[in-house]
Amino acid sequence: MPNNVTSTSPARASGWLSISVAKGQQWLRRSGIGGQLFSLVIVMGIFAIGTKGKYLSWPNLQVILSLTAIPAIIAIGLHQVVVLGGIDLSVEGIVALCVVFVGFLAHNKFNSNDVGLWIVPITAGIGGLAGVINGLLNTKLKIPSFISTLGMSWVLWGLAVFVSKGQTTPRTQSITCSGLALVAS
Repeated sequence: MPNNVTSTSPARASGWLSISVAKGQQWLRRSGIGGQLFSLVIVMGIFAIGTKGKYLSWPNLQVILSLTAIPAIIAIGLHQVVVLGGIDLSVEGIVALCVVFVGFLAHNKFNSNDVGLWIVPITAGIGGLAGVINGLLNTKLKIPSFISTLGMSWVLWGLAVFVSKGQTTPRTQSITCSGLALVAS
């Protein structure tokens, strides 16, 4: 009786693994994040050794992830601009303006506005409009991105202060957007 059972030879399995590793290394070189990931591993190792392993405890990692969630999202978007050879200094101004509009559009103790979940596309549209203006300043008016985005950052910060009248909007209560409860702190 012939043996119909096929198995992957060890040489074939290691060939697949070496191809996958080579493709992963090639992607890291093309994306420009290999050195950054290596630096992150070194920093984490230094902190882990310095704190005798407490740095890598689950409660500490939860705190770190919760504190870095929003800055990480912003940094990921900004990273792509830098990898493509540009610079965008207006990110903080765009974020400030969007946060002010969220405070203005959400129901709170200062106003009775409540646009529900429409707050997400409205805020994304405001940020997108600021990005389009940045792009037009850079491409149509030929202003270098460093100068145009730096100026746009100050304009957007000023607009955020103007819209908010220089006051903060504390978010200590939970808000309800069309049946979806969101807890903001």
